Amino acid sequence: MKSINLLPPKKNVGGQSPLLVPLLIVALLLGLGAQGFYYAMWSNRLDTTAERIERMDHDIANMRDAGIPLAAMEGYKQAKQWADELERQRLDWTPYLQTLVDELPAKAKIATINAEGGSKLDIELDFPTYAQVLAYMEALEGSNRLNQVRLTSFYKRTESEPVKKSVFKLLLTLDVSKIENGGTN
Repeated sequence: MKSINLLPPKKNVGGQSPLLVPLLIVALLLGLGAQGFYYAMWSNRLDTTAERIERMDHDIANMRDAGIPLAAMEGYKQAKQWADELERQRLDWTPYLQTLVDELPAKAKIATINAEGGSKLDIELDFPTYAQVLAYMEALEGSNRLNQVRLTSFYKRTESEPVKKSVFKLLLTLDVSKIENGGTN
């Protein structure tokens, strides 16, 4: 018996081209060459970075041993002197404001306080009665710290919000530089 093959003949699917193998070998060599080149560059950069880090560590150790650089130290000293000078020139308002508040009657209120020019203080106060205004001014004149307070103006005003009532406004000017120097207002 003879076997008969009824299937169609197999075709050569790959169809090897004579240039395919050499082309694949060239592509493989180019890929390996590129990998080798990039590895060499990366290794070189790694070495350069390691050298920089080593130099920086050495410089940091030298600075630590030598102290702060002279230029930075001089800049710091100048800034410190400037800040100290400003601190010496700064006026401490706390004792003056404390005296103003301590002498204030219970029903009176401070409407505004405005500091001008570093040593001048303008104060607007509201009092319910004229007698409280007089008592407050006498108390301020009797205090050791504010005995030279100058009365800028005094007037009576009727306020309608929230209810209609009379308010005695007192405007005081306190020039601290004249008080501390012992001058008169």
